[in-house]
Order: sequence, then structure tokens, then C-alpha cells
Amino acid sequence: MGLLADAIGNKVAGELIKSQDWNQLVAALETVEASLTERVDSLETTLTGQITTLGEQITGLRTDVDALEAVVNPLLQQYYRLNLSTARVSYALGQLAEITVQLTDLQGNIPTFTAQNRPWVDLVSTWGQFKPVSGFASRGGVGDRTLSVQVNTSGLAQVQLRSDYAEGLADEDEDEMAVVLQSRPQGMTTTVAEAILNATTPLEARPTYQLLRSEYERSSRVQTYLDTHYIRHPAIAVGTLLPRLGSRWREYRATVMAFVKPDSDPTTADASLGVSSLQVTFRDWIGPWIVDYINPPVVELPVDLYRDRLRPRITPRYAESTELLKTEVADIVRDKGLLGKQRDYRVLNEALNQLNPEVAPPFLNVLTESMRDAIGIQQALGASQTKAIGITTQEVGFKVFSDAALRADTNTAAAQETLAANLQTQVNQSLDQARQTLQQEQQAFRASIESENGVVQRAIRQQISPLQDQVSVLRNLDPAVVNRQLQDVAALRTQVEAILPNLRLPR
Repeated sequence: MGLLADAIGNKVAGELIKSQDWNQLVAALETVEASLTERVDSLETTLTGQITTLGEQITGLRTDVDALEAVVNPLLQQYYRLNLSTARVSYALGQLAEITVQLTDLQGNIPTFTAQNRPWVDLVSTWGQFKPVSGFASRGGVGDRTLSVQVNTSGLAQVQLRSDYAEGLADEDEDEMAVVLQSRPQGMTTTVAEAILNATTPLEARPTYQLLRSEYERSSRVQTYLDTHYIRHPAIAVGTLLPRLGSRWREYRATVMAFVKPDSDPTTADASLGVSSLQVTFRDWIGPWIVDYINPPVVELPVDLYRDRLRPRITPRYAESTELLKTEVADIVRDKGLLGKQRDYRVLNEALNQLNPEVAPPFLNVLTESMRDAIGIQQALGASQTKAIGITTQEVGFKVFSDAALRADTNTAAAQETLAANLQTQVNQSLDQARQTLQQEQQAFRASIESENGVVQRAIRQQISPLQDQVSVLRNLDPAVVNRQLQDVAALRTQVEAILPNLRLPR
């Protein structure tokens, strides 16, 4: 077109267009037309072939789509989207987490089931125990870690998840505990459970512990629930060796997994029709509460009250005092629950350490030490005793140890009495022998004195014989002279009497 424009183009207004220019233009147009027609024909032929091929491909694709649709449609009808949900993520121990199961089709539409084709959902939890909800058919597994529940005609089912330490508890025990957790302590605007979940540390939740302590001491079902947790909790079932309140909560995170299956018949092969999972957290407030309940500051313990109850049981007799103290201790801890007994044992230990009766018997220290040792044994064996043989009302450890201590002290006292009696007998026998020997020697000495031929009499006669001759001579003397001589005799007599006590007699 560039040459044609140069040849006949570039005209100005009023310039003559010659016939040859026109003819040249027409010829050029014919040439262009022929070229375009040829090119269009070629393009049409090409497009026709491509369209034909594309049509064949589309026909094949439609066939494939129909085949895929035939396969996918049953799958869309068979498989489900499984949604698990719960009211909140965190719960306090003693509360029940209600888990909702909702089936939808893969497009999110809620299906409609008949009573005969309702699917089942198998649930598995890594921690905790499932409880069925009324109105839904269910089958529990071993240990209730698993549960199979059938959805209703709208694809809905509900189950509950509880603490792992609640195994074997009656529903009434759990219901009572749940009611306590939903109550509001005086002066607080939140429930006990809300206060526990809102507290960042166990120490912040301590204002709720007073109400929990009152409920524990009031309700036997709350006692059962909390005592069971104490027995089954591996970290705190160690008697009174408990730490103070910690700065962090202990959380139990349970992962719940769910699997949909068409029926509950184990003899049929069932593929999983849908899966899902969620995580629920349980906050352990019971452990810190137990620590605070058993091991509070000493000023919060009724030591004075128990001391005043024990003091009148001290008598002058050891065995009687032991029996009276045993009876009083049994009365104090009766019907208190395992945790209540552990708390009272600590109070009793302090009270025994402070006993100060008006008249203290000599065995007071031995008695109180024996009773404190017996209480310590029972305190350490309390949880294991209950766990092993289910004894909750008999203080076996305390009774056995105190009886053994009483027998030991009684046997010691009996041995001392026997030894004293033997020593007294030997002393009496020795005294009798000494007395007999002394009496024999005294009789022999008296006989030797009284006998005319005795040594004493002979010695006297020897001293007196010269005097007799002198007396005979004196008779003839003047009385004055005699008096003087008598005075001399008296002096001599005095000398004789002085000699006699020092006289040693031959044996």
C-alpha cells in the first residue's frame, strides 16, 4: 500500500484524478481482495479443523466430567465435615466441659438423616473421662477415655468431659461439686469457678478457699470428691509433707479427637467419614486448696480448743491416760473425711506438744511423745490406707502404734516392778539374816556376862578380892578413917566402871 499511495496519492484540493490513477487503484484493490479472500479461506479451514478437534476434546471432557461426577457425588453424600465445639476453652476441676458434635456435608449444609441411617461419632481424649448426655445413644469405652455417640436426625450430638481423677465417683458427688463451684462467696460478684479461672496464681484465688472449706466440712459428697482427688493425685498424696501455695497453676490439657463412621456394628468394615479435634484445658485448683487446707498458718488452727479437750484426759495412771487420749482423738477425727483428718492430726500434734496439766505425772513426756508418734504414723498412712483397702472411718495406724507403745511401756513398768520386788525380797532376807546373827551374838554376850564362871565375873572378882581384905581391915578403923577410905573405894569403883566398857572379851 506504500507504493500505491506514492503513485496516486498525495493529491491536493482541486487536483485532477486521472483515469489511469483510478484504474490503478481498482487493480490494487482487486489484488488486495484476492489476497484477503485467500487468507480468510485458509484461516477458516484452519479454524474449522481446530474447532472440530476442540469439540471432540470437549466431548471427551464431558464424558470424563460425567464419570467424575458419578464418583464424586456419592463421596459428597458419604463424607461429612465434622465440627467440634465447646462453650469455652478453660474449665475448673469439678466442672463438666460439654462438647458439641455437628455434622454437615462438604458444602457446609446441615444434612437430614433418618432414624435408620444416623452416623456414629467415636471420640477419644488424651486426658479426662467422657460422660454421655441424656437424649443421645452412646457406648462408653474402657476407663471412659473413649465414647461412641450417635447423632440425631440433624447431625447433632453432645457429650461431657470431666476430670481424670473423677473415675468411679457417683453422679451426685459431681453434681454437688459443680453446684459449689457455681456458688458465689459472700462479698464477691463472681462464682468460685470464675474466680479460680480469672486468678493468675493460686494465691489470688485464696478468698474462695474459705467457702470451699466450709462446703467440704458440711457436705459428705464434697468430701468424697476432694478426698478422691487427694488419693489419686500423685504429687500431693504424701501425708503432711506439702509445700506452700505455688505461684503457678497446674493445667491439664485434653486433646479430643473425633471420627465419624456409618454405624456402630463392629462386624462391618467402616471407613472414616470425617475427622476433627479440639483441645480443652482443666485448671487444677484442688491441689493448691488441699495444701492450704491441711497446712495453713498455725494461727488459723484450733490448737487451744483441742489442747483443752486433751488436758483432762491426763490421769496419774499411764495406761488409763493412754486409753482416754485414744478415745478423745477418735472422737475428734470421726466423720471428718480424709483431708479433715489430716488437718486435725496436725492440730492434735501441736496440742499434744503444748499440754500442761496442773499436776503433771512423771510419764507425761513419754505419753505425749508416744501419742504424737502414733498420730504421725496414721497421718502418713491415711491416704495409702484408704486407697488400698477403702477404710475411711478406722484409724488403723494410730490404734496399732499407740497399742504397741502402751504394751511396751506397760511391760517396762511390769519389769521394773518385778525387779523392785526381787530386790526388796533380797534386802529383807539379808536384813533377817543380819538380825538373827546379831540376836545370837547378843544372847551369847549376855550369857557370858551372867555366868559365874564367865570372863566378866572372873575379872570383877579379881578386881574386888583385894578390896574385901581392905574392908575387913577398915571395920576396925576409926569411922573418920573409914569414911576417908570409903571415899577411896568410891574412886576405885569409878575406875573399875570406866574399865568395864573397854574390856574386850575373848570369843
